[in-house]
Amino acid sequence: MACSVAIGGQILDYLRSNAYLSTTRARKLFNVSGFILQAVFMISTAYSKHTAVAVACLTIGVGFGGFAWSGFSVNPLDIAPQYASIIFGLSNTFATLPGIISPSITGAIVSHQTASEWQVIFYIAAAVYLFGAVVYGILASGELQPWAETSEYIVCPSGGSAHTSTTELADPSETDKANP
Repeated sequence: MACSVAIGGQILDYLRSNAYLSTTRARKLFNVSGFILQAVFMISTAYSKHTAVAVACLTIGVGFGGFAWSGFSVNPLDIAPQYASIIFGLSNTFATLPGIISPSITGAIVSHQTASEWQVIFYIAAAVYLFGAVVYGILASGELQPWAETSEYIVCPSGGSAHTSTTELADPSETDKANP
């Protein structure tokens, strides 16, 4: 997954910086496609008859999770840079809940260790991914939100940002002369 996060991030940044996709569309494309592909590989795992195929499907599915991370992990910085840590903390708290409750659900469903019981688990995992893809695809934004705008935050034309204090920004031509 570490490789796919880095590769996905580079591709996403290339698409954004060359104006092929807006920030919102790029984030949605990578997150939604990553989640859908993860769901496909969860269902593929459910129907695998051989251990090696199941492991390969799970590995590939987790790998595609890196593309989803390229979409959603930096999204709080897009929508509200000065509140990104709070947003990420809250969203990560809710994202951790399935990991907390899934062992209990799995234990209750997989009582006889049959293939059909495990299929139900992989269907549930796929459904969670699909639900996330739909919600993110409909509701996500990559644009600075009006409620997050402050007089101390400036969005630069290059797509970057700068946090200012009460002092004024220096004229860029003067900065260049001072630091040749």
